[in-house]
Amino acid sequence: PAQLTRLFDLAQRAENDVKLAEGSRHAHEVALLEGVFLAPGAQVAELIAQAAQAVEAAKPPTPHALLDKVVADPGDLSARLALAEYYIEYKEWPLAFEHLLEIVQRDRGFQDDIGRRRMVEVFDLAASQPQVVSQWRRLLGAALNVR
Repeated sequence: PAQLTRLFDLAQRAENDVKLAEGSRHAHEVALLEGVFLAPGAQVAELIAQAAQAVEAAKPPTPHALLDKVVADPGDLSARLALAEYYIEYKEWPLAFEHLLEIVQRDRGFQDDIGRRRMVEVFDLAASQPQVVSQWRRLLGAALNVR
């Protein structure tokens, strides 16, 4: 995000400088600014392309892509966590709990016990479905007591 903002700012400044120079009657200023800032528009186009790439790279993976990653590598805990967060966002509690519990079972230390901590947080969010919360609390308790 910071890099994206910087790219947009640079493009905007360069474009404004050229417009100001074009508005003046100093052809040498326009030529200088176009040569330095824009290389006749090329640098603005390049900045816009870089910004578009940064926006695309910053997009979170789709749930289908995350699910594919989990199927391909069940031990990919980062993909499981991202998928759980997606399900939490859409209040798909059982699906979220399933992935969070799997994280707990596979690696309690993953991201400082994020699977357990996040489950406990989501129990509060899912309080309107007490049967679901109760079921997953029991499963979490059982997973935590396995030695």
